[in-house]
Amino acid sequence: VLLAVVVTSAIGGLYRLWTDARAQAALAINERNAAVNARERAEEFERQARTLVGELTQTAGRIANLPALARTRRELSEKLLAFHENFLRADPDDPRDLFATANAYLTAGRIRADLGNAKEALAAYRRSTELIEKLLSKEPDSPRYREQYAWACFWTAKQLETDGAPNDRIAPLYARSVSTFQELLARYPDTIVYQSSLGVHLANRSL
Repeated sequence: VLLAVVVTSAIGGLYRLWTDARAQAALAINERNAAVNARERAEEFERQARTLVGELTQTAGRIANLPALARTRRELSEKLLAFHENFLRADPDDPRDLFATANAYLTAGRIRADLGNAKEALAAYRRSTELIEKLLSKEPDSPRYREQYAWACFWTAKQLETDGAPNDRIAPLYARSVSTFQELLARYPDTIVYQSSLGVHLANRSL
């Protein structure tokens, strides 16, 4: 009888362990499914946010030559910068976000310069350069990164020139932008964009 009681008790204990394990497994599955659903929602939100930022960037480009909307373009540009910085904070090493943010700062710098905000414009150009240099440290031969770097040097030089900075601060930046496009053209001689960009940089270079 005692043995029967022990066996029955043991079976009851095992049954409780089994039911507890099943409950824990079901809870884990539910939590995992919830986590998967949350991740999918987050990814969908990010896709929608990136699409919106892309559309807003295009809108900013369309109103670029409308003086009456200069301040509107500035406000839009600053909002886009905030979006890009948020993306970048989520993953500081994501090449896609690094490049997009660098480009956004370059655009913001030009808008700030157009509105007479020289100090803020220069800060934006330097931030753009910093981000591009981070990309180039990993992919030094990327044509896209090198082209962006050349433009960052160019607009920094232009701003310094407008501010009356000494030539020894300006000339090296122009030289860097020119040499970068010359190197790109040596590798891709039929690229019209590089040809025209080099012409612009040569025409503006401080001698």
